[in-house]
Amino acid sequence: MPVIKVWCLAPQHGNFEDIRDDIVDAAISVPEVGIENRRTVSVLFAKGLKDEVIIEVISRSFDARHLDVSVRNRFAMAMVFAVKKFYPKAMVECFVLPFRRKDGFFHSSAG
Repeated sequence: MPVIKVWCLAPQHGNFEDIRDDIVDAAISVPEVGIENRRTVSVLFAKGLKDEVIIEVISRSFDARHLDVSVRNRFAMAMVFAVKKFYPKAMVECFVLPFRRKDGFFHSSAG
């Protein structure tokens, strides 16, 4: 089960259900990861500043499935776009852990 931690979300969206739904939809949209239903994804939020949002993805399935660079990158990109939709002016980054410089990272600059 992937655990997706979203750090530093601004309190402008008091209800995080819509953001959670988009994050889970984005996770499911990368079929190679093997997420079969919405209940197998945990999304945790921590409030903070609205200028930067950091997403951490923890899952043994990335290593167990021997997912290649392109899959880890597509997953990171899907996470960033799901959050960026709600915070278009924020810098959003996603790290798929264990972090490797060559893959599992996507960055969207502010603005």
